[in-house]
Amino acid sequence: GDSLIAALKNSPEDTNKVNILISLSKHFLSSNPSEAIHYGEQAKGLAQKLNYHYGLAQAYKRLGLVYYMQGNYLQTLDYWDKSLEEFRKIKDQSGEANIINNIGTVYFDQTDETKALEYFLKSLKISENLKDTVRISTALCNIGNVYNNKEKRSSWDKGLDYYFRGLELSTKIIEQKSYKSQDEYDLHLDLVGSFSVGIGEIYFNKGEDKKAIEYFEKSLKAYEGT
Repeated sequence: GDSLIAALKNSPEDTNKVNILISLSKHFLSSNPSEAIHYGEQAKGLAQKLNYHYGLAQAYKRLGLVYYMQGNYLQTLDYWDKSLEEFRKIKDQSGEANIINNIGTVYFDQTDETKALEYFLKSLKISENLKDTVRISTALCNIGNVYNNKEKRSSWDKGLDYYFRGLELSTKIIEQKSYKSQDEYDLHLDLVGSFSVGIGEIYFNKGEDKKAIEYFEKSLKAYEGT
């Protein structure tokens, strides 16, 4: 964070300064939420002044994340709705898919499964259009999580369907080495772990212990690899 703070001191009031402020907000997210908000607000103000929509979308996203970490869901949704609006203005579909997925997560955390599903399915659709495999897998995993509900036997098979689709995709990306960066590889490996856990849980709830153990072991392997 120190080098960013140094860069900030000498930076003119331009889009680059907005990006530095956003990076600082990101840097302080876990360690110092009030600093994260401070830099996020500064980024927002400058981006508005410069009419820099991408920067504004990112600033709203960062601010929403701070409130999300604090469990303040109303504030979170307010910022993420604004972020979504800015991403749409500049037709940034990748940013849009990401925020829509985030909004779905808020509803999922609040156990509003209908709303969560609506957003996760929207995110999946955009990600498929973009052929963004990390976002496709993330959406498939989140949809699987909605259907993976101990109380709702009737939705378990749907959950398995989404988990298996994602597991197949992420495994293929890893095996064919078609990831574009170490980050992307790590994310897919992590997702393989998540899919395997979800599949294991559903089999366990179905009373199919042997299959459950097989997938729990698979998940351990994936997590050891990350």
